[in-house]
Amino acid sequence: MATSGVIAHGQRVRPDDQAVLDEVCILIVITRDHVGSSRLGMEEENDSFEENTSTELARLAQETIAAQSGSSDIAQTRIRCQRVIDLYARGDIQDGQDYFHAALILLYGETVAHFELARTFARRSTELGDTRAWTVLAMSWDRLLLAQKKPQRFGTQIIKKDGIWSLGTIDATVNDNERALYGVPPLYVQRQRAEQLQRQENE
Repeated sequence: MATSGVIAHGQRVRPDDQAVLDEVCILIVITRDHVGSSRLGMEEENDSFEENTSTELARLAQETIAAQSGSSDIAQTRIRCQRVIDLYARGDIQDGQDYFHAALILLYGETVAHFELARTFARRSTELGDTRAWTVLAMSWDRLLLAQKKPQRFGTQIIKKDGIWSLGTIDATVNDNERALYGVPPLYVQRQRAEQLQRQENE
């Protein structure tokens, strides 16, 4: 039987449970840089320190990125995603940075709903002036399309089908100029990464 999957920082994920936790290596670096630039990991000044929403989202985003370096913990992923949804339902997500972090957390979710919200939050973040969110917008858009079994627009996701790593089908109407507007590398660069991954697996 033919099998398919996606890459999540070098790990395979079952497509049948829609855990589309795939990632291109450069975008892992991009998201780590974004997180690092937004003052994550704030230290508590005293034992009575209480997190506000912005600090909590920043911490959860940092935890999300850190989790990509090890084995995927679906339970913790679900907890983080649900926490974001709860904060949003309460109206606690307010500014561009909050929406950016919320989008980043949901980007690594496991359902179509997570990816849809990630794209919505990333778009809202850009509207509020956080330019870092453009890349997350492109990534979440591609993840959503793949989860819906449609061609991705930007080519940010490396997928595995029938034992071969590739970008899969790409929307031909999207060009590299548009990718650049979203902070995404040219398509040939991303294809080279897929080829490099395949070579590494064949060795």
